[in-house]
Amino acid sequence: MEKKTIDLLDKHFPLKVIGRPGFWVKFTPLWFQFVGWILAIGAIDAISKITSNGSLHIILSISYSSFLFFIHDHLSLLRFNFPLIRSNEAERIISIIISTLATIIVWHFVSGVIGNLNLKGN
Repeated sequence: MEKKTIDLLDKHFPLKVIGRPGFWVKFTPLWFQFVGWILAIGAIDAISKITSNGSLHIILSISYSSFLFFIHDHLSLLRFNFPLIRSNEAERIISIIISTLATIIVWHFVSGVIGNLNLKGN
């Protein structure tokens, strides 16, 4: 996959992305796929807590790990443009740090949603 560059000084960047023709046609299926993954992991988590099944715990661990690495890999494809940094290596390291922090934020959000899914209805 090709790296996308994000110009942090461009105040119109979000509008350029969202306003692009075809954005919603591409975004919407990906969004529901992402939500489906969250719901699937949440269902596995809830069932594994109810049944205490060791196999489900293994499946849950693999699912959590795969999801975390997917998010990080996807976010690490972004390349941030820092006008004051001249070294490509330093820019790459900062981009990795930003993508890692973004992954942690997304992960905490998703973990909170999954933790609140409850099949018992309590």
